[in-house]
Amino acid sequence: MNWPDATAGWLSLVVLSLLYAGAFTLLFILAPRLDLSQNAPAMNIEPIASLSLGWAILGQALSTIQIVGGAGVIVGIIALAYTKQAPR
Repeated sequence: MNWPDATAGWLSLVVLSLLYAGAFTLLFILAPRLDLSQNAPAMNIEPIASLSLGWAILGQALSTIQIVGGAGVIVGIIALAYTKQAPR
């Protein structure tokens, strides 16, 4: 990988860094209010979102194993969301 050569590349890199840092900072600020023990499986959607955005925006090709893995993660998140917790 090389550093950006154009101003647009540097600007994109700075904006990406700020948005990523801002999102994680906001997540950790809101974590006590979100009851993350209940919502932790949803945190695994980030790699799937990255794959999807890379495909949609950058035109990256996805391999079969990536698609199957992404589908497995989504099915797992949905399965965990619909499981009932045992009474305490």
